[in-house]
Amino acid sequence: MSVQQRPKYAPVSNHRVFLTHRVAEDNVGTGGAGSGQRLLEDLHTKRTPRHMRGLEVLAGQSRLHVLEASFTVASGVRKDSDLVLAIRWHRSLMPSQTSLLGAAGEYFVMSEMLCRGFIAALAHAGVPHADIVVTNMEGSKLCSLQVKTRRDIGSAGVWHMKEKHEDMRVETLFYCFVDFGKTPESTPTVHVVPSAVVAEVLAVSHRKWQAAPGRNSQPHKDSVMRRMLPDYTRTFGALDNPYPKGWLDPYRNAWHKLGLEPAKVEVEAE
Repeated sequence: MSVQQRPKYAPVSNHRVFLTHRVAEDNVGTGGAGSGQRLLEDLHTKRTPRHMRGLEVLAGQSRLHVLEASFTVASGVRKDSDLVLAIRWHRSLMPSQTSLLGAAGEYFVMSEMLCRGFIAALAHAGVPHADIVVTNMEGSKLCSLQVKTRRDIGSAGVWHMKEKHEDMRVETLFYCFVDFGKTPESTPTVHVVPSAVVAEVLAVSHRKWQAAPGRNSQPHKDSVMRRMLPDYTRTFGALDNPYPKGWLDPYRNAWHKLGLEPAKVEVEAE
């Protein structure tokens, strides 16, 4: 049977069989071609719990496991929950606005590096502590960049970080804090900050936040989350604030802090 053909679904289990059929299609030609093709054929004649469970194994990382509870043979009236779960599953495969924004920030920083005559490439997925790897033209100097991206929405102006960033103090690791502004037409800004500075700011500000009383004078509950802010006045107060508004200004477009000598960019004559 051609993969493009659709089975004739039984009214009682349209959504369940459609979902399983789509996942089986996705697995044909992606490392499990034989199993995917067999499953497509089985879906036309067999609708047993065994085949449904087999589909979950075949799907692997496709998040089908979240639907395990609904993988039963429908012998009566279709459950509305099947449709809801199917919609949620399909939505889970779509890129979120957060992931798109993060990708935009990484490519924006990489373009800045390339325009300055450096060799830059996105790190492989799963590489710890680095989104972009940059070297000079000769390859004699290199550094790693972590990109944190946000839009200028809300009053906090925060880049979200985690507790692990307090311990990342590597001489060749830098953070690029990208702000895309309020609209897509806004001019993006980038602050290039050494990892040791970021680690210190996060640690000091978190200790101050934890020491201050929370709502109803109750102590703050500790968390692995950290906040990188352009102004820590709300955390430290106005009088004794080591990171007031503007403290990030020296790091704006501070590409020289990467320690890569300027490369001569050849300009093509018109």
